[in-house]
Amino acid sequence: DKTNKPIEGEIDLSKLGHKILKVKPDKDGFFDYVLPIDKYKIKFAREKIENFEILDKEIKILKQKKFNSAINYIKVIGDDTLVVADFHSVMYLNIQTLRLIKGGFKIDIPQDKNGLDLIDFSNAANCFVLGNPDAKEARVYNTESKRSFLKLDKHKHIISAVAIDPKSQLVFSGGDDGKTFGMEINSLKLACVLPTHKDTVTDIAFSSDSQWVATASYDKTISLYDLFKMTPSFQLTGHSAPVMKLLFYDDDTLVSVDRNSVLIIWDVKTGKTIKVLHGISDDIKCIVKADGFIFMGTALGYILIYNMKVN
Repeated sequence: DKTNKPIEGEIDLSKLGHKILKVKPDKDGFFDYVLPIDKYKIKFAREKIENFEILDKEIKILKQKKFNSAINYIKVIGDDTLVVADFHSVMYLNIQTLRLIKGGFKIDIPQDKNGLDLIDFSNAANCFVLGNPDAKEARVYNTESKRSFLKLDKHKHIISAVAIDPKSQLVFSGGDDGKTFGMEINSLKLACVLPTHKDTVTDIAFSSDSQWVATASYDKTISLYDLFKMTPSFQLTGHSAPVMKLLFYDDDTLVSVDRNSVLIIWDVKTGKTIKVLHGISDDIKCIVKADGFIFMGTALGYILIYNMKVN
């Protein structure tokens, strides 16, 4: 304030725009700093310098490729292939050049009433799951034959998210009632029911070792569940808009994207925020990682690449 005394609380920045202010520490090693609460509000606080970290950073895109329609799904297969899907087809791309390679096929990919994609491939791409919101069910298909061999029909409401775990042992489906069911692919038995959200489940993601499953929701939260112990872990809060996409960058790090295209990177073990990323004006429809990079497909048909190795 005008007396140069530390201020704690909130201030409305609607007339100033959304800016993160930086100040120098005082002689005792304390920062008077601000953190964003939403688009137009920030929080003033005071903290010791060794505990201080600037979380907000502008995202930098390394490479992109334009398609004729929205990219709704991306998955890394092996070391050099991306599986990419729009509304009516599945395509395979070289991960380095983003050029099309052989193996794609035509298929109508369902979306729920909120425009959420309802498809996921196994890590080997030998099977995939498609949700059918009209029939309130999902089916798992053999990729080569395109034939269904498993049906998920536990939901009494519309299905809004589907996913296959990295070991291809479990397939999950989430609904607009906030419920998420896990089924064993081989035995066709119910494996678990995840903590219920207060609103529609928008995405489901797994750590590479299949220990953690995370669910995102329109309720602006993320739920973490330990599949090894079959117990809930953390409920992550920090987004100011519905959380639309999730990605485990590694077994200890989770990336989430909200409807405002804000990315938050989380420490899975502590449930705390590591970094907040702003700067994308397009809607992010899907997100995957490979070799230190994050690949994002957008509503305008772009593929964006972000380097996670750069602070």
